[in-house]
Amino acid sequence: LQSNAFLKVGVVREIADEFEARVAMTPDIAKRLLKSGIQVVLETNAGIGGGFLDGAYAEVGCKILNSAQEVYDSAGVVIKIREPIMHPVGLKHEIEMMTAGSTLIAPVSPQTENGRILMDRAKEAGVNLLAVDAIPRISRAQNLDTLSSQSKIAGYRAVIEAAYIYQRFMNGEVTSAGSFGACKVLVIGAGVAGVGALATAPNKG
Repeated sequence: LQSNAFLKVGVVREIADEFEARVAMTPDIAKRLLKSGIQVVLETNAGIGGGFLDGAYAEVGCKILNSAQEVYDSAGVVIKIREPIMHPVGLKHEIEMMTAGSTLIAPVSPQTENGRILMDRAKEAGVNLLAVDAIPRISRAQNLDTLSSQSKIAGYRAVIEAAYIYQRFMNGEVTSAGSFGACKVLVIGAGVAGVGALATAPNKG
């Protein structure tokens, strides 16, 4: 699979903050890309926050590299969960770590001031940007809609976090020490995240 690859896609470890556990590609998706003739290179421990060890990627045919710079040097396309920022190792911006002519697929927020700065930086570096948060939300592009999927997760997580802070039963309970009524949950907002929260709260009681 590796020898017949016509394109090399890279995945780096997310560095936006220490709590970011997501990774841009799972081993299952990497396996599908490899079967399509696309080689996948991965920074070591890129998926460890999400529970995906290097061995799981290597088992399906991915090549594990020792650093983010090695991934940026070898991949024609790099995908990320978070927007590119200054890398703590080497103190270079992630866009500037890429080779000219390569492509970065990541959230960019081109409508914001920071997004315009990223686009200018990419232009100077000769790097192509595909802003996944600017793809039109039409039927043909539903499988590229990262905003909806991540918003739904945010709505689910909001209920879980609220339950943790609440520190009481979410559902009604009857015990030998007395009964507890079900709690009431107020969801503000009815977008994708709000609908996700509305679906999650009743399932928790």
